[in-house]
Order: sequence, then C-alpha cells, then structure tokens
Amino acid sequence: GDLITASEEWWDRHETIESWFEDSDAAHAVLDKARSAKSAETALWKWLETRRDWWARILARSADVLETAHHPDAAGFAACAMALLEGRSLKTIPVMLDVHEQTIEAWVRDDPDFDPGLTFEELAQEAPTPEMKGEVAALLRGTELSVDWLDGYMTGVVIAPEMITPNQWLPAVLEPVLPRINPSQFQRFMDLLMIRAQTVSDVASVPDQLVAAISGRSKKGKSDWWRGFSDAVGRIRTAWPKKGMTREDRRLFEVVSAGLASTDLADFAAMVALRQERNLG
Repeated sequence: GDLITASEEWWDRHETIESWFEDSDAAHAVLDKARSAKSAETALWKWLETRRDWWARILARSADVLETAHHPDAAGFAACAMALLEGRSLKTIPVMLDVHEQTIEAWVRDDPDFDPGLTFEELAQEAPTPEMKGEVAALLRGTELSVDWLDGYMTGVVIAPEMITPNQWLPAVLEPVLPRINPSQFQRFMDLLMIRAQTVSDVASVPDQLVAAISGRSKKGKSDWWRGFSDAVGRIRTAWPKKGMTREDRRLFEVVSAGLASTDLADFAAMVALRQERNLG
C-alpha cells in the first residue's frame, strides 16, 4: 500500500509519465459522447477499467527497466502493476489518477476551438460564475415558468437516452423569457441554464439526492417540477426511441402518465438513476 501511494510522487522524478494518457479513437469516442464534464470523467473511469492489462504491462516494463538501473522506485512500479491486475480501485492508484487527468487534458486540447495560449487563470475566468441566490427566479419573473419547472424540465432533457439538441429543448425556455430580459442578460441566462443542467445531471445520478430535491419543494413546487419533467419527456419523444427502450424506460413513461400523486418517489428516482447510468456508460 505504501509503495502504491508513493506513485503520486513519480511525476516529479520520471518525465516519461507526462506522456502516459489515452489518445486513441476509442478513448475520444467515450469522451465525445459525454454530456457534461462530470459525465466525461465518470465515463473515462469506466473505460479505463477495460485497460487494466495494458497499463499493468506498461508499469511492469517500467519496473524492469528501473530494476536494471537499481532505481528505488522499481518496487513501486511493480506494486502498481500488481494492484491493477488484482482489481484495486483505479482511483486509489495515484499514477492512474495522472493517466485519467492527462487523458481529459489531451482530449480538451484536441478541440479545434481550444486556445493553447490561454493561461490557467484565463481558462478559469472563462467559466461562468456560480448562480447567485434567486438569480434564475428573477430572470423567469413575469413568465409562466418557474425554477421548479425548469429543474424538472432540465432533468427530463439530460436523462433522455438520445442526445437532445439545443434547438429541440431551448425554445420552450427561451420563447417566454427573451421578451422580458435585456439583450445584455441573454448570455448570462444561457450560462445559468448550463449550470442548472450540470446540477440536475449530478442529482439525477443519485436516487437519494433526487428524492430530496423533489420532496424538499413546496406542494406547488413539486407539481411544477413534475410538469417540467413531463413536458421534456412527452414533447421530445424522438429522444426515447421505441426500438431501444428498456423495460425500465417503459415503466418511467407509465409513471409520467400516472402523475405525481400516484408515484413513489424512491421508485421513480431509482429508474431515473438507472437511465442516467446507462447514458453515462
């Protein structure tokens, strides 16, 4: 265990590790399908599970070279190779954290729109600032939409089996809002929608969190959330192709049709989380 933990220090001693990342078409395909940064990270961890033998061989060969050179890290490289073959959690093998992080970085830098001249500080500045309390509610004021409806609607969008393009889901949100906000507020509203999408995607993956997110609302808020979710699922049926629909998907549609009053939230949240797991997988 100590030898494996010590692999977090290898970066400073072995330049070769800087080139340890996945850059294959298969790895990029996994990341390209991701719907958010978090889902990309999760999907990559799952895919790296299939690459244990490959990285074990890399580590074992490195251990052999280091042993020949009488380098003290040789045993650590061998220990990490064994840990991979024995099924130790990848996230508890520091060198695999490096592989994961560098693969994400290589994928981002492969984006033709990526500016390699940007500093880390500039990249951080490009990220939207977090939502302030009541900010979305203020932008929705005067429309028939509510924050509760928006959260339900965005949940229905992000869990769909097929990717829902912005031109499919945005009109239902933008048409009521655009006449009531200043043009200068448009980009901020779009940023907030993306932040909300990430948040509901994370919550949808954890049944207990989804139950809490729904049950913690007022009676009207629960009703609005359910209406928003039903609107997303019902209006964009092309995202739920019948041919690929699972038994749980069909049950989900039955629950939506039955309505909130007759729905067991725990059962509903479990179905949503299962759908989200399949999407991220």
